[in-house]
Amino acid sequence: MNYEKLKITAGVKILLLVCSLYTGAFAQSTEPKPGTPKSVKIPAVKEFTLKNGLKIAVVERPGVPLVTVRLLLTEGAVSEGKEKA
Repeated sequence: MNYEKLKITAGVKILLLVCSLYTGAFAQSTEPKPGTPKSVKIPAVKEFTLKNGLKIAVVERPGVPLVTVRLLLTEGAVSEGKEKA
């Protein structure tokens, strides 16, 4: 029974070796040339400050039904001086 397993294992190893050598024949010998660069249009950022001091930055992208809101607070113990810590 061990002889049968040995034959199967050897057969699988030989098959893998042949397949790996065969697939190397189809590999590209040179890299493809790069394509033409695409133009990128970066939308303008509109910034303004509300009466309460809140800074707003808006980037309009018509045709994209998506809204992203980010709130950055620069308050807390990190912003306070040592006298308040």
